[in-house]
Amino acid sequence: MKITKRQLKKIIKEEYSRLKRQGLITETKMYAGSLIMSQVNQLKQAYFILDPERNYDRQSIIEQQKVVERLKSEMNPRDFKIASRMADIYVEYVGTDFGGHGRMTPYEEALFDEAEALGSKIGVSAQVLFR
Repeated sequence: MKITKRQLKKIIKEEYSRLKRQGLITETKMYAGSLIMSQVNQLKQAYFILDPERNYDRQSIIEQQKVVERLKSEMNPRDFKIASRMADIYVEYVGTDFGGHGRMTPYEEALFDEAEALGSKIGVSAQVLFR
């Protein structure tokens, strides 16, 4: 039996509505956005502590390595890769005097622009990241 695209769309829409009414589907756009931001912030903190220039104690380093592994298993690989690079950028940015003189240096601007471009792929603002 053949069905048209219009019929298929109607069937999908009806099934989606039925599953939504039954509570089997929930739309979590807001939750997903805050979840990914939370995950990026956790990675940011972990990478900061794991940065060899920071000299944190061994226990803190082990705990943060576990955080990174947990997030790696929770997140999809694409989002983890992007969030991980954003955390790296943050640590790199903190390594500069990060705008302490009122304006960003060209290097700091380049870091910010890269973070902004990456963040747009996962719904995270670089401005929020750099707070």
